[in-house]
Amino acid sequence: MNTVPEDKRENMTSKENFKIRVRFWGTSGSIPTALPIRELEEKIIRALLLSKGRSLTEYEEARLFVQNLPFLIRGTFYGNSSCAELLIPDGPIILLDAGSGLRQAGLDIVKRPEFQKGSKTIHLFLSHLHWDHIQGFPFFTPAYFPDATIRIYGFHQDLEKAFQNQQQAVHFPVTLQSLPAKLEFITLPPGESLRIGSVEVQGRPQNHPGNSFAYRLNVSGKRFVYASDAEYQQEELDHPEAILDFFHQADLVVFDAQYTLVENIVDKMNWGHSNVLVGIELATDAQVKTIAFTHHEPTHNDSFKEAVLNKALQYAQLYRDDNPLKIVLAYDGLELEL
Repeated sequence: MNTVPEDKRENMTSKENFKIRVRFWGTSGSIPTALPIRELEEKIIRALLLSKGRSLTEYEEARLFVQNLPFLIRGTFYGNSSCAELLIPDGPIILLDAGSGLRQAGLDIVKRPEFQKGSKTIHLFLSHLHWDHIQGFPFFTPAYFPDATIRIYGFHQDLEKAFQNQQQAVHFPVTLQSLPAKLEFITLPPGESLRIGSVEVQGRPQNHPGNSFAYRLNVSGKRFVYASDAEYQQEELDHPEAILDFFHQADLVVFDAQYTLVENIVDKMNWGHSNVLVGIELATDAQVKTIAFTHHEPTHNDSFKEAVLNKALQYAQLYRDDNPLKIVLAYDGLELEL
């Protein structure tokens, strides 16, 4: 049997562990949306039908059976409003947007040994200040730790005021000022980059009511773009150089595709959201490796969303025969490696 020397084995282990990932804590658009009971019942019925003829008397057998079911049956695209995390081994805690998914992120963060025993500084970047992108903050557990520091970044001048407003006594029993953690609100100057340890962060304005900003994060040779809440109108698509430059060769682009192309054109123009077809064209032309569609429309059920994904996969091949772009429909709990 071939063995690996201990020193080399340690190096291999460290390389395997140094995987930069993105975790989705919230992917629903506009409002947190629970899986309707009727759709849940339908998923259970379909699972039972697929189990016909199987002996599932043991827990492990049942678990493996469920894990191998199609995602449309075992999972859901319903869930919390926008929140994602860039996970860097031994790196800073970096979150993007503070929708209701931030609550679950906070519960996970406070259990981590690096938070309990090490630095309790958290970096939170906001695309914009609409309620579905900040509503999770009052329930963010790290904010209740007196030795924690939470730095909240954005390009809007009224950053702190938006957080204060949603925690007025009439809305929430705990005011922003009474939170034990140290809160720092940092308004970023447009056009300048920010460095947090080994992470370089850049922002770009997007077309959305009230203004929205995309973020590009570069770390250890990897490039991650978070571009939620953006509408790409024809004038911009006719001259997409600035967008393509921002997306250029990203390992992952998180892209707002709340609507279908028809919805975008017919009755939801200027609502500030995009569709999968525009995302595929921009990502393909920018040589992006993976695009993850998010900010799902709450009125679209899981079957509809899966149909949108299938059409997106077909369109990617129509747009370019040998299209190497990987296409993903994000859901709460999904992790993608950069």
